[in-house]
Amino acid sequence: MTLQDLASALADMGLAKSFVITKLQRLELEARLHTDTLGLLRMLMQIAKTKASPRISSFPVGAAGLGISGNVYLGINIEFHSTSLNQTLHAEQFVVCNARMASETRITDISVSAAPCGFCRQMCCELPESKELKFHIHGPLLSTSQTLNTLLPYSFGPEDLGTKQTILPATSVPSCLLQIPQGKCRASGAGKRHAAGVCVEHVHCLLSEMFSFWK
Repeated sequence: MTLQDLASALADMGLAKSFVITKLQRLELEARLHTDTLGLLRMLMQIAKTKASPRISSFPVGAAGLGISGNVYLGINIEFHSTSLNQTLHAEQFVVCNARMASETRITDISVSAAPCGFCRQMCCELPESKELKFHIHGPLLSTSQTLNTLLPYSFGPEDLGTKQTILPATSVPSCLLQIPQGKCRASGAGKRHAAGVCVEHVHCLLSEMFSFWK
C-alpha cells in the first residue's frame, strides 16, 4: 500500500482532482487499499500536500478532515503573490470551508502534515463539539494525535459568548457564498465574524479563487 496505489485508485474512481470524497467512495478506497479510516486520511493528506501552492513561504501543507457524515474533505495551503500571509488560506481553513460548502455539520478528525498554527486552532475551536476534535499530526519533526482541547487549553469560543452558533451551521450554506467572483470579496467591509475574528466570507472568497486556480 503506497501513495502511488492511492493515486491510481483515485484516478480510477475519477477523484484525482477532487477535494471531497464521499462516505461510499471512502469505504471503497479503504477496501481497495486494505487500510482503515485514519490510515486513509494520512495518505490523502500526503496526496493533498502535493497540490499546495505556498508561493510566499515555500512550505507546503496538506490536510484531510473526516466529517461526522463519513465524508472526507481535503485541504491545502494557498498563498497569493502581492498579498500578505494573513490573506492566505491555511490547509485546516481549507478543510473547514470545504466541509461548510458541503453542508457538513461536524468534523471529528483532521490529519495534517504540520502542527496547526494558533489561528487555525482558534478557528477550529469554533466548530461544533470542538473539544473532541482530534488532530493527527504527521510532520517531519512531530508525529502525534491530540485533541484540540489539548492543543488549545483554556480556549475562548462560542459558548463563552453565550451562543450555539458555530462555523459549521446546522443548515445548508447559501449558494451565494459559493459564487463569489474572483477579486470581488464581499468581506472587505463588515463581514460576518466569529469569536476569533475569522471572517468566513473572506475565507470563502479565497477558496473560490483557489477552485478557479485549479480548474
